[in-house]
Amino acid sequence: MHLLHNKTPYAAETFVLRDQHGTRQAVAIIKGTFLYDEQGFVQDAPDQLPLCYADEYYGKPGLSSLRYASDLVPEKKGTDIVLNGHAYAPGKKAVRKLDTALMVGPHQKRVRVYGDRAWRYRLGVVTKTSPLPFIKMPLVYERAFGGADTSHKKTKKQGHCLENPVGTGFRMARTKKTLDGHPLPNLEWANRSIQAWKDKPSPAGYGFVSPHWEPRGSRCGTYDDEWERRRMPLLPEDFDPGFYNTGSSDLALDEWIAGDEVVTLVNLHPDNEKIQFNLPGINLTSAFILRDQTYKPDVRLDTLLIEPDANRFSIVWRSVYPKPDRLDELKQVTVSHDG
Repeated sequence: MHLLHNKTPYAAETFVLRDQHGTRQAVAIIKGTFLYDEQGFVQDAPDQLPLCYADEYYGKPGLSSLRYASDLVPEKKGTDIVLNGHAYAPGKKAVRKLDTALMVGPHQKRVRVYGDRAWRYRLGVVTKTSPLPFIKMPLVYERAFGGADTSHKKTKKQGHCLENPVGTGFRMARTKKTLDGHPLPNLEWANRSIQAWKDKPSPAGYGFVSPHWEPRGSRCGTYDDEWERRRMPLLPEDFDPGFYNTGSSDLALDEWIAGDEVVTLVNLHPDNEKIQFNLPGINLTSAFILRDQTYKPDVRLDTLLIEPDANRFSIVWRSVYPKPDRLDELKQVTVSHDG
């Protein structure tokens, strides 16, 4: 069994995980936790968060959205940028709607937040009620477009949103029963709002995407009789490693960020309408040491989680041992902070 020598101030562990072909891979995972203030000063958190070993939900798994995604994956295709928190009205003065924004270097996302509202069905005409004033709104997928419509007795006339089955606003028919008083989502895309009951936009949000939601669900491959006969317990042949990326649309990147980008938060902090800080630009190295050779693969920043309510963010770096055929010869793994 190889030993980990962690020369960083951050949480770090090594794991042997199997890739889609069943090949064992040694993976070093490092997780750093940082605090920032309203002036943009960033420092290492005195209490470093541990790795997340399994998906953690806001409520019951399958019936609520994903709060924290497991860090234990063999690889990612690029960086996931994620934010858990709330939208806040500037100056704590109630508003009926506001725009929030998250920017990390050139990557950005904007979500428009409405107060509670609903569809109104009167004399065959469908309208929206005015949003109620709010000061604070949770940024969870339960408040984004999605959900299910099981109001019809016939199963074939029922349905649910594959991208967000725990959301709200998904309707199958234009009737008083299915629409009147039914809530609209609080979270929408800033540049395309819902205009009609039959609109079915992709859910707007900053959080992690659950493994059985689209598009992740389609990437996990086909588990059928053929798979059971020929592949089980290995992953299906059509498994897409993009499944391991857990960020929302626009923020599940196909590239890795450098880690020194400017982060801008707009209407996402209880006391500051706008906060800006730089990611710390930390350079980590890894060494996979055998008796006769040492391999130093890249250490990639593949997860950035921002939690403005705690003035905190965490970064996950990952390094994969490049010689799986010599895995049993691995004696030690060292991860280091270059300053």
